[in-house]
Amino acid sequence: MQFNCFLLMPIMDKLPALLREEIKEKFRVMNEKLNSREFAQNLNPPSLQ
Repeated sequence: MQFNCFLLMPIMDKLPALLREEIKEKFRVMNEKLNSREFAQNLNPPSLQ
């Protein structure tokens, strides 16, 4: 059975961009849920002076 690699070329051309967008979206969602700056502010509330 022969395999024609030209069938996969359109997929391989688009794959890096698709993966990059997927990763960026996952990090955006994770950053919304785990906002480290907000967590640090809540951990050390301002002192009353």
